[in-house]
Amino acid sequence: EFHNLALGMAYIEKENQLTQNDIYNICGYEPMMMQHPGPTAMGVDVGKKLHVVVAYRPNETGLEGIYFARVSNFNDVHDIAKRFNVQCAVIDLEPETRKVREFQEAEEYEIYLCDYSESQKKNPAFDSKEGIVKVNRNEICDATHNLVTIPGRYRLPRRSKEIEIYAKEMSNIAKVLKSDEETGSREYRYIKLGNDHYRHATNYMLLAAMRIPVSRYSDEEEARKDRWDRLFNEDEPPRSYMAM
Repeated sequence: EFHNLALGMAYIEKENQLTQNDIYNICGYEPMMMQHPGPTAMGVDVGKKLHVVVAYRPNETGLEGIYFARVSNFNDVHDIAKRFNVQCAVIDLEPETRKVREFQEAEEYEIYLCDYSESQKKNPAFDSKEGIVKVNRNEICDATHNLVTIPGRYRLPRRSKEIEIYAKEMSNIAKVLKSDEETGSREYRYIKLGNDHYRHATNYMLLAAMRIPVSRYSDEEEARKDRWDRLFNEDEPPRSYMAM
């Protein structure tokens, strides 16, 4: 499942950095959703702001990103998880280990804390007892590169201010050939070129997506009809399903 849903192919040495246009090319015409019946997967990168990416699986091999936000605290993350019926989330283990552990213990859905491990050479290792997932950093960054560049694998909402920030941060990381001066060994490593929080949040979302089933709202027309029917239902107050 990891190779089908995540990697898709071997390392791409010539195309080692996403561009913002790569992101815009997979944007659709629908606005960003503000809730979803689920099940969805959520990735959260921890820093001064919490970068959140929410997606669902419309089919066995694809993902649809439906919500992207930068929020101030874990109360906001809790509210997002409720609105989108998150079934599994993966969150950055560091630098706020104590806070994320507290959040993990308080929530009712499945949460794993991600530990990048250079020595992890196989599929991501999910430890349900410890609530930790270990994954090779190069491999998961390759996986999100492939997710964007392989046609039909990933779809985004239409272009907006938040998607533009997402596009920039997704492309602020590149794989370069690094040499060890002492041993002379050479290997590819992803290096940071600027703010890359959304890239890591997408890495975590992709890991979480491996733990959820295909959504029953996989039919695009049905999902769109349901969204507009709820928005204009005369029997209940209007609710916004779109980001401004």
